[in-house]
Amino acid sequence: MPTPDPTLKRLQAAAKGLTYPSETDAPVKAFLWADAPRGEALMPDRVRQLAKLPADAPVTPLDLDQFFAPVLTEADWHGPEEQAAVRAFRTLRQTLEETLSDLQGFQIGEIEQTVLVVGQTGDGRYAGIRTKVVET
Repeated sequence: MPTPDPTLKRLQAAAKGLTYPSETDAPVKAFLWADAPRGEALMPDRVRQLAKLPADAPVTPLDLDQFFAPVLTEADWHGPEEQAAVRAFRTLRQTLEETLSDLQGFQIGEIEQTVLVVGQTGDGRYAGIRTKVVET
């Protein structure tokens, strides 16, 4: 059995149990694109292919500050569970920034979107997190 990739393990630990709130609360999952050529530019066609999404799905850049803002901000009405989720998302963002370089965000699809936050590992592979967001 192959040894789990340490970068993937770290991202999985940071994302464990998190769901991203939208019209559907979807789990946040870590990934590693081990089969992507190292250092390859992430163009829309390649992102769709690596994420195993339809070839005709529109790909748009995603502002990472905008993506994380709703889950990193505490509100007066937050109870212990919501406060814990904010802390966990802060840890996730910090882990992404410490573990990966050249972080980029992508939204793929229209109403039901796959959201990817992708960066390069120290050895040039791509890894990150993915979730679903529904916007009507």
